[in-house]
Amino acid sequence: MRNPLAAAGSVLRGYLELPKAVWTVTTGTFINMLGNFVGPFLALILTDRAGLTPDQAGLYVTLSSVVALGGILLGGKLVDAVGRKSVLLVFSGLAVAAYVACAFALGNTPLLVGLLMAFTLCNAIAQPVLNTILMDVTPPEQRQRAFSLQYVMLNAGFAVGPLLASFLYNGSLALMFVLDAATTLVSLLLVAAFVPESHPFRRPRGASVLADSPAPAAGEPAASPPAPAHAPGEAPVQGSLWSVLRVRPQLLFFIATSVVFFLVFSQFTFGLSLQAKQTFGDAGPTVFGLMMTVNGLGVVLFSVPAGHAFRKRDPLVSIAAGSLLYTAGFGMMAVVRTVPLFLAATAVWTLGEVLVSPSTNVYLASHTPITHRGRFNAIFPIVRRLGFALGPALAGMYAAAHGITAVWIPTGILSLAAGGMTLFLLLWQRRSAEAGAPVSPPSDSVV
Repeated sequence: MRNPLAAAGSVLRGYLELPKAVWTVTTGTFINMLGNFVGPFLALILTDRAGLTPDQAGLYVTLSSVVALGGILLGGKLVDAVGRKSVLLVFSGLAVAAYVACAFALGNTPLLVGLLMAFTLCNAIAQPVLNTILMDVTPPEQRQRAFSLQYVMLNAGFAVGPLLASFLYNGSLALMFVLDAATTLVSLLLVAAFVPESHPFRRPRGASVLADSPAPAAGEPAASPPAPAHAPGEAPVQGSLWSVLRVRPQLLFFIATSVVFFLVFSQFTFGLSLQAKQTFGDAGPTVFGLMMTVNGLGVVLFSVPAGHAFRKRDPLVSIAAGSLLYTAGFGMMAVVRTVPLFLAATAVWTLGEVLVSPSTNVYLASHTPITHRGRFNAIFPIVRRLGFALGPALAGMYAAAHGITAVWIPTGILSLAAGGMTLFLLLWQRRSAEAGAPVSPPSDSVV
């Protein structure tokens, strides 16, 4: 039997061997999320401090969502057309400036709302950058670890950030904005200093996409022939996003499957909270808070070993396994009625989450051309928003007719359906490879 300490050491070494750029990006993610003070309290700031009525605050959130969607799409295009780091530096820098300005505009509600909207737009434009960089700088065999590490860092920071913000909210709201901006700036400076430009036509001449080399100096020619793609599906191509999707039906099918997964996963904020309230009455919110704590701790504890266990497998295998855990974890909610079992169910679907979420990025990295990664990384936040918009609406209508407890059976069925779609895609992919047909078309086939 293998020594547990030796096994743990092997897992740790695998993560320590990740490229320096991966550690830089993920450390920046942790710092940024650790300082995510304003976002979780935004609705409260708008109503309690800025004086907006609930309906006005709701209108702001709706408009902000529309602006964010447009910003993400624009950002994806710019990331592919202009470069990874330049988009991040310009628009994250503007987002930092907007938050700092908010600290001095707390007494002027129209100006504050305008600055918050400006932050939303700039932050959304920069959103596709970091995942795109991680895809560029990580070899295929290390991507499962890289995205598991990114997921751990994101959730670890988010677990602590709102708690710190709760103290700042009652102390100094202006300081809350400034510290949020400061942590974003620190993460931005880390990427600027230690992560090379990874765009295939913007990196330094002769540099590998995977190299930890400095960005080109001002005035130095930046364009150079792209380094060989990591895999056939990553080779640079010409054409629009839609032309790429048209000749890659497997990728389009994967996006459709992801929508179903997000329909299921959206119940972790909607259905679970209502189920806890119905089961435990006034203690329901407390139980739901405990469930979210278990989820956060589970992501931190499960992500690294799960990433190690599935590092050599096709990401679709990990996603399909995650769908079974979603089915079991969410399906349990139809029958469990005690706090320990609520928490146990949460641990089960959390393990499914750490198998599905990072593997989605791994699959996307290996099946999207490097020239279009920014745009594909813009699609998935929109797919997530679509699932999180439709999921609660559909569950709410079903619960109104049959009760909230009845929601979990169709949720489990949807999860099984998503897993079945994933296995179908895996079989489709393998049959294409066995037949000698490329999983993705050659680089000159997109016009």
